[in-house]
Amino acid sequence: MHDDEPYVSVNDLGLGDPGEAADEDAPTGADDGQARTGVRARRLLAAMLALLLVGAVGIWLAVRAAVTQFGGDGGFPLVTAENAPSYFSQHRQDFAGVVDAVTSGSLGDPDTWVAGGTPLPVDLCDLSATCRVGNIDSASANPAARARRAAGVAAAPQLYLWPHRGQGPSGEGWLHLEAAPSAASRFDNGQGVVICPTLAVGDGWWFVDACPA
Repeated sequence: MHDDEPYVSVNDLGLGDPGEAADEDAPTGADDGQARTGVRARRLLAAMLALLLVGAVGIWLAVRAAVTQFGGDGGFPLVTAENAPSYFSQHRQDFAGVVDAVTSGSLGDPDTWVAGGTPLPVDLCDLSATCRVGNIDSASANPAARARRAAGVAAAPQLYLWPHRGQGPSGEGWLHLEAAPSAASRFDNGQGVVICPTLAVGDGWWFVDACPA
């Protein structure tokens, strides 16, 4: 090259520095920092959600244990003669549903029920510890009732709901009678427990307890 020829660089030709072109497509330090921050944020959020879930489960278990300890089994309230009227009032529609299911025939003939009763509809299960309703005057389970039926004596079913057991004294369940019992009335609940109606709560239902010896 002659001394009088002008020098032309690659920048003058608009080609730029090849190294700079390569750097434009590579992630910058700022982009890399943002990516790491996003990952940390997601991990922190996942950890917080896990802690919230564990806390919620712990609270639920504590509440359930308290309910079980101070009233009822499996979270069901312990019903006694003192709170039986309020319990019945809160669940009056469900008790009526039991009677309706029996009288409509949807649960079969009460005279054919075994001593353990027949299954209740699912939405009425909470009323009975066994999710069943019994007929303690069933000809199938009660020899005296069977003899009366053989003699042509018909009778309305005596519906019985088994009680939920708690860690304290509880009654023996609920009994539905078409006619008010006498003061001397005693019934066998089908499991060898002689029960006495102790409190009329309404609509033919009675809160019952073990008869005094």
